Amino acid sequence: MKKTLSDIYLELQLEGLFDDNKTLYLLDLPNEDMLKNMVLKPKENELYVFARGYNDDLKVGSLFNVIFPSKQPGKFAECHVELKYVSVNHTYELNYLPRGYSGICLLNFFSEVPIEILNKLAKYDLKRDSLINDTLILTQREVINKINIEMI
Repeated sequence: MKKTLSDIYLELQLEGLFDDNKTLYLLDLPNEDMLKNMVLKPKENELYVFARGYNDDLKVGSLFNVIFPSKQPGKFAECHVELKYVSVNHTYELNYLPRGYSGICLLNFFSEVPIEILNKLAKYDLKRDSLINDTLILTQREVINKINIEMI
């Protein structure tokens, strides 16, 4: 039987792969109303997303170099992305995304923004279409290599 992504993630976690390879799940895109009070306004190649860390606190400044849709790990794109800002509660700033929490995160893409993949994110206040929308995963090249080997 073919392994699911969840099964593979559990195996990789037990191996300790995520200790040094941070992973961020991009859930959907916040609407304009949610962003109106944000301290930082996105610049070119920056994007606000709702996101959740995989199994650890993620500090502002964390770097990622691969993005892929969770339903199609083989369709990953290499990128250079920094977690630039996190807001879990708009009344105070955090310098990290706490484990187990979702927050609005500002991502800074140092290179070309992978629009084709990012178009898979649903808008927060619209119904998700499972044929179009997907959760995206930002991680490291080592992680996607292991996932794709395990899925063969």
